[in-house]
Amino acid sequence: MRATMKALRNSIAISYDLVDVISILREGSNKKLYGTRKVKPTFLDTFLYSGRFNSVLGLDGFQIFKNQLKEVIKRVNSDDFGANYINLDKMFEALLVSGVYYVEQYLPKELEFLKKDERWLTAYRYIANNFPQITYKEFREIVKRFQDADGHSFYISSDDSEGLLSIAKHNELFREAVDAKASLLQLSMKELKLICEKVDAQPAKSIEETAERIIGKIGETALEFVPKEVSGRKTLFIRDEELATGRDIIHLDSYLRTIAKVVREDLGEFIGKQRHGVLASQEKTG
Repeated sequence: MRATMKALRNSIAISYDLVDVISILREGSNKKLYGTRKVKPTFLDTFLYSGRFNSVLGLDGFQIFKNQLKEVIKRVNSDDFGANYINLDKMFEALLVSGVYYVEQYLPKELEFLKKDERWLTAYRYIANNFPQITYKEFREIVKRFQDADGHSFYISSDDSEGLLSIAKHNELFREAVDAKASLLQLSMKELKLICEKVDAQPAKSIEETAERIIGKIGETALEFVPKEVSGRKTLFIRDEELATGRDIIHLDSYLRTIAKVVREDLGEFIGKQRHGVLASQEKTG
């Protein structure tokens, strides 16, 4: 009894609020259970092999896609994730060279317009198969030049990048044109109208038709009206237009820019769930 009393006298009385204690315990528990996880590089396998995606290059396309975005994973793990971590141009380029696309069954509503164009996948396959190293900037330049010529052809000049210059060497894909029409197609409608005035030809609504009217009026002598910097370029046509035309390439550019936005949002949401939506305690067993 004396020992008990002595122990009580020597003990220190501590007052506490039970609500505060529970709050502290809950906070510690939440950090353990719901803490931000590092994303493993293999998480892209789960994303790509979900059944929603395919690639015009087969399984090789999935590997190319992962290689293109591996730097994104490093940034995600070094800081919290945000949509801006995936640059839209980078996503466009990853799709362009990997050929990844949504299968029709899982097309998001924003992409249902693709069902109306039966040629876009063929054009996609044409680019992904034949230009595995093409950059976003180079592809956009080709598209711009096709647009300037109403999809008829595009040109390569001596001061272009190595990537564009190498494209001109694909003789099995392109044929070179050295006639007057090829040079006229590189001019603007304003420039063509000036030539029409000089040769007494009637301009048409499109660049191609206007060029044809000029040729019909004065033949190959139309080259005399083409600036030397234009006539000296190499003009290229797609050899097999059953596979793809210039207009198909133009449409593909528009489609891929839309698809890139949707895939970026989809991937961002997926990464968010990987980082925050799964119990951290499951990481060892998951």
